[in-house]
Amino acid sequence: MSEVRAEQPGIAAGRNDVTPLQSKAGRAVQPDVYRGAMVLGLGTISVTVASIWLTRIYATHFGAAELSAALLFRLYSSALVAFSSLGMPIAVQRTVAYLGTDEKRAATTAVTGTLIGVGAISIAAAACSAMAPLIARLLDHPGTESLWQAFMALTLGQAFCTIVALTEVARGRHVPAAIIAFLGYGLAPLLPFLFSRDISIAAATFWAAGLAALFTLPAFVSVLAWALRTGLGDFGREARNLLRYGLPRTIAGSVEPALDLALPWLALVAGAGLIEAGNLAVGLALLRPLNPITGALNQVLIPSSARLAANGDRLAQTRQTEQIVQWSVQIGLFATLQLVLWADVLVRLWLGSRFDISVWVIRVVCLAFAPAFLYAAIRGIIDGSEEHPVNTLNLLRSSLILVAAGVITRLFGLGAVFLAGAYVVARLTLAWLSIRFAARAHALDWKKLQLGRSLSLSVGLFVLGLGVRAVTPENFSAVSPFLYGAVATYIFSKMMARQGAEWATVLLAKLRLPA
Repeated sequence: MSEVRAEQPGIAAGRNDVTPLQSKAGRAVQPDVYRGAMVLGLGTISVTVASIWLTRIYATHFGAAELSAALLFRLYSSALVAFSSLGMPIAVQRTVAYLGTDEKRAATTAVTGTLIGVGAISIAAAACSAMAPLIARLLDHPGTESLWQAFMALTLGQAFCTIVALTEVARGRHVPAAIIAFLGYGLAPLLPFLFSRDISIAAATFWAAGLAALFTLPAFVSVLAWALRTGLGDFGREARNLLRYGLPRTIAGSVEPALDLALPWLALVAGAGLIEAGNLAVGLALLRPLNPITGALNQVLIPSSARLAANGDRLAQTRQTEQIVQWSVQIGLFATLQLVLWADVLVRLWLGSRFDISVWVIRVVCLAFAPAFLYAAIRGIIDGSEEHPVNTLNLLRSSLILVAAGVITRLFGLGAVFLAGAYVVARLTLAWLSIRFAARAHALDWKKLQLGRSLSLSVGLFVLGLGVRAVTPENFSAVSPFLYGAVATYIFSKMMARQGAEWATVLLAKLRLPA
């Protein structure tokens, strides 16, 4: 079994630079992980709803080429932040949390990390903006030049928002963090379209960039006031700690969004065309509903898992890992089959009937929901408890599968469906490598996953859904995914609760539904 240690600045170097907040019993005080995840999850859900609304505006007011370009550039912006931020978002979050009651160092770290991250992303965004003519030629669409530059500006504004929001998470201020994220990622991109119906996507995106930074500024001023109140510390010392922790994670942070980013771009390089690339991007967008859950949980699991590791609480680590893996596997299987079942209806509701889609390409991409959900749920546990860059190595191995598929597609002209299948295989590989490591590191009991029972029940509800689709009148087809989805979710949760699945019992109790 590999050694599991907390990745704290100072501890990794053999120095006690950072001391976790401790209780009288000497055990690290754990925050309310699920309450924090619920607050952040609600904030992310609001961002998701706003993003769906925004994409609907794109689809109804602009052409398929502009919509596809906007979806591609939005994917690219997440990879740019991960690659160019020098690992500052996660480094600031982790280090501020670990400094505990040493407010002077924590505040100095927050200011230092924000300045480093925003400065680095500014340079990268400016360099990428200069590539706008090349991007326009690659896409064979001159209108994408200004759109590319606008998304680079938005990347900078939202990166500022991300670092400040994660600082608030590290301070245990989950509600302000959720509000900042909604304003920067949800409201800012929508407002220009609400005030002007005739505005272009590029102009609206430029405005969104400024609004995202403006909405974040009060929170950053609050962080500055905190730093001035406690007294500024050694910026050089904190910068070295941040870079020592953040830089090794830059690769992982950029490779993960690159898994999604590479799929539509590989389609373009392989000659599938912008419309087929857009179909792949639409399929990837359908996977985004998992982000509110896993993203929020990941943000609170990283410091929680690391505190457990720092105090050597192996039993609590195993218990926490078993709970997360169990519900992510079981819910992931159920949600994947439901998403495949209703994919065409959801896309028509989202983008409208005039958007020409290849539903089978989208359905194949949707098969990646379960492995993507599993990895997203447990990556925080791995990052929080393991010193070695496990996630980075696993991501690189999975990416090789997708790159090889792109080459094969180019050579043999296999098309977007083959690329979508390769993406699913890459995600399955990543999920398997991650769960195998977690099982070895934390001595998981595989029987508790109840894989066979959850799979058979998920398949049964999928088949029942096919019957519902066959008999549902056309007038009710738009509401069928939501009505049947709610009923199927209740049935699945109730049956799994009877099989002893703890997540299902807790969920039904919270919703005050009979188990």
